[in-house]
Amino acid sequence: MSDSPTWPVRPTAAIDRGQWVIDALGSWDTIAGLLPARYEAYARIFHPSDGQYLVWTGDQARSENTRVVRWAEAAEREGTVMHPLAQWGSLTDGYHQPAFGEDGWQYGQPAWGRMDLLELAAVAPVLARHTATADTCLATLWAGFGEINGSAVRLTLGEEGGFENSIERHAAILEAWANPRLEVPQRESLLFELDVHVLADPGWARASGWTDEYGISALTPQLLWPEDREWFLASEIDFDSTVVGGSPALIAELLALGATGVIEALELPDGADLTSGGDAINQRPNGSEA
Repeated sequence: MSDSPTWPVRPTAAIDRGQWVIDALGSWDTIAGLLPARYEAYARIFHPSDGQYLVWTGDQARSENTRVVRWAEAAEREGTVMHPLAQWGSLTDGYHQPAFGEDGWQYGQPAWGRMDLLELAAVAPVLARHTATADTCLATLWAGFGEINGSAVRLTLGEEGGFENSIERHAAILEAWANPRLEVPQRESLLFELDVHVLADPGWARASGWTDEYGISALTPQLLWPEDREWFLASEIDFDSTVVGGSPALIAELLALGATGVIEALELPDGADLTSGGDAINQRPNGSEA
């Protein structure tokens, strides 16, 4: 490995820089379970769904109007209410996958534990404007992701057969695996450092090894914060949204970005219940949780 790595997102063994996060985390079912509850305001960025409209002719279906579907659009179509504590399962209550021969909308599940690279690229400059240490940020990556776990294991075993380029591309991940782990509760993580500006170019993920061996499936940080701790971003691996804490000015700018349609974001109330039962507005008819 190079003595002077040029990876946009670089491994670091200085896990003491993340201990404050572990010490600050609170109850799992609230904002404080995702990120330190030290901020004045919070926003929830809703991960998009893939949608397509299926049209049948005889026993053949064709896909029309394949595109990103926002949560608010799905809620309007399904007759539910979009709000800060909405849960995808409750929001699309009553929705069913079209049956064989039936025209209708088909939704994919919003991504869990990762942001869309283009949406993160749009958010990164906003984050950079709200810290004095944009060039000194920390990020975690859950060690359980198959995209890095499988590739790292195969490369460590030294398998042959066209992995030369992958070895170079995954060198940062291999180095990270050799470092101590940040013991985030239930989420043993690799730790990295970066200038948050690099996230504005989606190519950072492939260049830093944060993709599968084919460069198709990309990961993004579970936790991301600047050295001065002016804001904090969290994409929990079992959650289909990203939560950002920071100043009211930062949150207002993220909401303004959401108004342009580049992302979908709403402000979260303090102490928000982010579990499936937190969506009290769109409960299923039988009273069960989503």
